[in-house]
Amino acid sequence: MEQGQAQHVSFFHLNSRIGRLRYFAYGITLTWVELPLSAFTVLAVLQHNLLKGLVLTLISYVVFLPIRCTFAIRRLHDIGWSGWWCLIMVPQGLLNLAKILHPTAIGPGLNLLSVFMLAIFGLVLLFTPGSQGENRYGREPPPNTGWVVFGAWSALLLFMLIIVAIVVWAFNYRSKMTTAQVTESISVAISMEEPATEAYRQKKVWPLDPSQLFGPRDPSEPPGRYVAGITAASAAPDGQSFGMVAMLKSAGLASGIAGHSFEVWTTDGGATWHCGPGGEEPMQMSDLPETCRDEGALPP
Repeated sequence: MEQGQAQHVSFFHLNSRIGRLRYFAYGITLTWVELPLSAFTVLAVLQHNLLKGLVLTLISYVVFLPIRCTFAIRRLHDIGWSGWWCLIMVPQGLLNLAKILHPTAIGPGLNLLSVFMLAIFGLVLLFTPGSQGENRYGREPPPNTGWVVFGAWSALLLFMLIIVAIVVWAFNYRSKMTTAQVTESISVAISMEEPATEAYRQKKVWPLDPSQLFGPRDPSEPPGRYVAGITAASAAPDGQSFGMVAMLKSAGLASGIAGHSFEVWTTDGGATWHCGPGGEEPMQMSDLPETCRDEGALPP
């Protein structure tokens, strides 16, 4: 132990000092403790349970924000700065609460500014060397222990865990969005089968502009939230065959099937209808439900 160094670290003693590695290790350890609560909070928000998300967020801030501020104050003291600089950490927490209460209340500019300030503050605490020897806030921190080093290295595992969680969430989200796109699109297309059949029986001609089957509507609007458009497949010369092709559009992460299409068609004048991949960019069978995997779509 060098002269002027503290002999031990008082965990919550605001007048003590902690170095860069210890500050980082403490923060990572606290993140591990906070992780389950954060996961439940994110899940509540994704499920649109705003009350639950707000309560969990409040619990997180009441319990963990004072601890993080304590660590920041001690790191600031190690640099030789006033601990009041830790107030930079507070606005982002308030903005997060406001976004849960009213998602559109906070503009992106203000939120970005707060995140930027918090990131700069964090980098300063992590990379600014502490004062040599004793300063007005106390003695120089003691050397880092093995547990401090272990806590810092656990950040790598935490980073990998977060990446895996994001990938799993994105995959599940894409799968759900793809299912929602296809389900809605099939519903829209199937709803046109009866009007198309009725139009054929009355006029003996299939409606080659399927948009007419929707009744009065703005022609510039897509027929469905996930449907880019519906066009008619070429009617067979026998007059009994007719198909309608639905093309899907992009929807967030579920953009892999954007521009691909499926078809509903009949070969017996509308007595029976089939559903399956069709059009110029037919969808994969695996992207369609079991009820829409027929083969033999009419040519576009």
